[in-house]
Amino acid sequence: MWACIAEMPFLKKLEEQYKNRNIAFVGISIDAEKSYEKWRSFIKDKTPAGIQILADNDWNSAFIKDYSVNSIPRFILINP
Repeated sequence: MWACIAEMPFLKKLEEQYKNRNIAFVGISIDAEKSYEKWRSFIKDKTPAGIQILADNDWNSAFIKDYSVNSIPRFILINP
């Protein structure tokens, strides 16, 4: 999570740059289950840019495997 926190100011600038386009910024946390409450608290307190969701099953979640995510932060563009 901490590497992603360092990227957040840059992500907010990027979101602002593309705010009038057909694009959504989605943050997917892959924290382990033991860190879920810490993640929820961070989201509530810091209100990061974009849509924030939590992947089930951390590094073994379907999205992480399907898109070959092997490090974070990871930026992926998906066409609507």
